[in-house]
Amino acid sequence: MAKALYRTYRPGTFAEVRGQELGTSDEDIYEMDAASNRGIDEIRELREGVLTHPFSSPYKFYILDEAHALTRDAWGALLKTLEEPPKHVMFVLATTELDKVPDTIQSRCQVFKFKK
Repeated sequence: MAKALYRTYRPGTFAEVRGQELGTSDEDIYEMDAASNRGIDEIRELREGVLTHPFSSPYKFYILDEAHALTRDAWGALLKTLEEPPKHVMFVLATTELDKVPDTIQSRCQVFKFKK
């Protein structure tokens, strides 16, 4: 059985990520409060946005804060984008309740647990 590309090329540890030059300007960083914008319409808008190229950076960087608050339909709409993101897009899903993030989403992410 072939190994999935994301398992082959994604960093194995946080140390491999830390210190890299992402080089993303402020105009190419998008933060979404998923507790307030938790529905499928907001995710559809996000999906349209990822198709456009960054303004002045090599990447568009999306941060979904309180990601656990997304609805089931919103997770379904986001799944395809997380499976095959455009090369110019990076996602960070931040949550305090990882158990509320569907397994289908977690299996496509690299999870880092932070403590005080």
